[in-house]
Amino acid sequence: MMMVDSIPHNPYIAGRKLNQPHSFFGREDIFHLVETELALPDQNAVVLFGQRRIGKTSILLQLKSRLATDRFLPVYFDLVDHTRKPLGQVLFKLASTMAAEVGKAPGSPDAFDDEGRFFRQKFLPAFYKALGDERRPVLLFDEFDVLDTSTEERLPYPAGPRVFFPYLRELLEGEPRLGFVFVIGRKADDLSIEMKALFKAAAYKRVSVLDEADARALVLTAEREGTLTFTEDAIAHILALTARHPYFIQLLCRTIWSNAYDDHSEGVPTIDLPEVEAAIPGALEAGQNVFEWIWDGLPPAERVIFAAIASAADEQRMLTRDEIQNILQYHGIRILIGELDQAPNVLVEWEMLRCEHGSYGFLVELLRRWIASRKPLPRVKEEQHRIVPLADTLYQAGHGFYQQGDMDNARSLLGQALNLNPNHLKARLLRAKILRERNRLDEAIRELEEAYRYDEDAARYPLVQTLLVQGEAMEQAGDEEGACLIYERVLHLAPQETTAQQRRTRIWVQRGNRALEDDDLDTAMVAYQEAGVSERVTFVGMLQQKRALEAELARARSHEAQQEWDSAIEVYDRLACQHPDDPSLPEALMQVIASKRRAELKEKEDEARQYARREQWQEAIPLYEWLVAQGPGETSWQDALEQMREEHELSQRYAQGFGALKQKRWSQALQALTAVIAIRPDYQDAADLLALAVQEQRREQRAGARSSRSRVVRWLLAMLRIVVLVLLLAGAMYVLGMVGMTHLAPAGALVVPRGYHLGYHRMVTGSSISTLGPSLGEPGCGEPRTGSRAKSSGR
Repeated sequence: MMMVDSIPHNPYIAGRKLNQPHSFFGREDIFHLVETELALPDQNAVVLFGQRRIGKTSILLQLKSRLATDRFLPVYFDLVDHTRKPLGQVLFKLASTMAAEVGKAPGSPDAFDDEGRFFRQKFLPAFYKALGDERRPVLLFDEFDVLDTSTEERLPYPAGPRVFFPYLRELLEGEPRLGFVFVIGRKADDLSIEMKALFKAAAYKRVSVLDEADARALVLTAEREGTLTFTEDAIAHILALTARHPYFIQLLCRTIWSNAYDDHSEGVPTIDLPEVEAAIPGALEAGQNVFEWIWDGLPPAERVIFAAIASAADEQRMLTRDEIQNILQYHGIRILIGELDQAPNVLVEWEMLRCEHGSYGFLVELLRRWIASRKPLPRVKEEQHRIVPLADTLYQAGHGFYQQGDMDNARSLLGQALNLNPNHLKARLLRAKILRERNRLDEAIRELEEAYRYDEDAARYPLVQTLLVQGEAMEQAGDEEGACLIYERVLHLAPQETTAQQRRTRIWVQRGNRALEDDDLDTAMVAYQEAGVSERVTFVGMLQQKRALEAELARARSHEAQQEWDSAIEVYDRLACQHPDDPSLPEALMQVIASKRRAELKEKEDEARQYARREQWQEAIPLYEWLVAQGPGETSWQDALEQMREEHELSQRYAQGFGALKQKRWSQALQALTAVIAIRPDYQDAADLLALAVQEQRREQRAGARSSRSRVVRWLLAMLRIVVLVLLLAGAMYVLGMVGMTHLAPAGALVVPRGYHLGYHRMVTGSSISTLGPSLGEPGCGEPRTGSRAKSSGR
């Protein structure tokens, strides 16, 4: 740690008015506006407004220095201590301050009257004369709106603003040489009618946060003096936390500087993000009074909204109006009046909140953190009764009448208070108490339910007690249902309330007993369950199980009677699982399963028999095979299966034989029909068909033999013709040779023996020998026909 004498001076100033130019940053636009406006001959007033601690007083002090030229004589005057004084005293103090600036005496205090005649008729002319013609006096009024606050207090004449405002308006209108700069902490729209009238011709200028360059220059004050070094991240974080608000920059940087030199041993400390975050708790502590002062300057409605947003928002998150409404309702605060409904927009106008796309967040994160930790919403909620001061006054008056026993006036005044401010919890609770004492329980409960929405803890006990009284009255009137609902509401509010528990239990037990007598077990069960009497719940449960079992058994038997086997099995199976100790249920289940099996077997057997009757053996055989597989011990099904197979085989062989017979395939027909008769000789007309097949086969065989002999004869004849032809050819060749040698003939002539050409023709045409006439005795050949058939036969 550094020695005390080696620690440099902390250059940051938080909370004090800055009247030295070297410690003041920015605001050149404001200085230019003031100088420009006051230089105009027809303009003599400028109003500067802005939130608390934004630097308005420091601006006035800087103006006092900057305007002190040959053109202006600035006079700074603070009105804070003069709100309750008579006008004459205020004007004497103002005159004393003005006279001191020109080295003159103001005159005797007694000369300043409460109508202001001396100040205007005597003092001002002398002051102008001492000032000279070239300079314009400019009165710098600080905290001017404290007079407006005092106006609301209705101070008696001639104290303070009641006469000061009208008199000042006369000066503004009748003394054009006087210049004025007023500093107020609110917008002109939020001022009283008197102050608005005063400022109607003035030029307005908002005093807002510093611009980026000036705010950065303020942060880097220590760096310029060589006592700190800031990283860019640290600078950006400081500006984000403070929103470039000059006071909060000074406050946070002063704490950062102090922490750096508390922990630093040598060299120039470097400030980064951790050092900035570490300084926040100290800054909140160091600025406690200023934070409280800013908070106290907020109206009650704005405080509620401020606390609601601070509780849920952060540097990044902003809240919509609906989210704010939900937070307020969760804490029992309803936005029902204009003050609360308009509060977010008012705070935006005052540059306390920022609004982006319909969502609200804090402008200064440092302020949000202070409010979140020091002003939680439940604590702020207690201030609701002050949102409308007149409503609180009416409550106090009503409470006074109540203490005196005047219930009518008390109730009337409390009603008026609630009309003005429905959130006034104390007024609502007292009004409910009066209504209860007058036995107007329904109205009292409505008031208490409304109060419970605002503050559960404060309204719970009186609401519970009033509900118990109403429940008892309903029971006595025979309205058990209404009384039970009342007691349930009580238990919702106070789960451990034994009176409500006992009364509710008694009602439900009585309902259960009546239902049991009427044999309405379901209603009785519900009633006993609501009452929480376990032994009766068990008893009725056993009765219900018995009734349910009987009903299910009847349903199962009905399914059996209608042969709805699957439905019956499902019921018996479920009952057997539900009642494992009842041995009759598994037995019944097995019986139904057996009945279902018998029914299925009978159905298959009937179907197989129908196919057999229709001689559809191919369809009957699988059914009998299935039956045999299901009941191997059933010899009748086995016999039937063998018979079906035999019938199937006979029908197939018979069909084969019949088909072969139709196609004259006698051998195949004989084979198939013989097989049929071998199995069953009397099968249909198989014997007749077999005889027919045998007969046809024999006929075909005889025809075949005859055909074979005919073919041999034809072959022999063909051979004979060939032999004859060969002989004829040979003879012809011989005759030709002989003729050529013994007789002369014409050249080229061919001598053919008689009858040769006819035989050649027949040979070529292939005519049967049996069809030919005699070859040598044919007419036209020179031979007679007598005996030709016999000779022909001989040939």
